[in-house]
Amino acid sequence: MPKSTGKGKIIVKKSYPVWAVAKPSTLGNATKVTTSKTKLTGKTGKTKKLKAKITADGVPKLSTYIRWYSSNKKIAEVNRKTGKVKFRKKGKCYIWAKAHNGKNSKKIKVIVK
Repeated sequence: MPKSTGKGKIIVKKSYPVWAVAKPSTLGNATKVTTSKTKLTGKTGKTKKLKAKITADGVPKLSTYIRWYSSNKKIAEVNRKTGKVKFRKKGKCYIWAKAHNGKNSKKIKVIVK
């Protein structure tokens, strides 16, 4: 919410996201993210690589940019750019592959033994 400083200036404390829309049938935003696996199992200290692909409903993709996130880095850590997972400690967590638009993603269950 905008806040007045009393001197005629308004300060905005929150930044708002901005989305760009491409012309129809030229480029499109990601509509679906698919991953090489839906479940990943490994032993402590080992690593595995995940792959993901973006689809955009039959039109060329606006971007193939994917970021990887872990729900618990103490159990399984993932490189945000490459998708390489390092199993750290016994337990369960999730790895997310998110598309460039931030809306579309795929969840992968991770079990470390």
